[in-house]
Amino acid sequence: MSQPAVILLVFANDETQPLNELAKELDSLRSTLRNGLSQYVDGKGRRQFDVVTLAYSSIESLFDELRVYRNRIAILHFAGHMDSSLWQ
Repeated sequence: MSQPAVILLVFANDETQPLNELAKELDSLRSTLRNGLSQYVDGKGRRQFDVVTLAYSSIESLFDELRVYRNRIAILHFAGHMDSSLWQ
């Protein structure tokens, strides 16, 4: 049996100085996916997608998840701000 594809939601938020709109975006995505993915169940009742969320990610945690799910990621959603020296 193959494992479900993964939708990876990555938010470069900071617990000490959070970007408030990212929490709203995460809630909205979770609601949308919860309602929309219910139709993606195979004939045996198995999910076709798993949703994995990194609400307060770092570059290291993102790379860890990419390694874990490397052959299963169907969608990668990133929200936040970054440049060559900043991940926010």
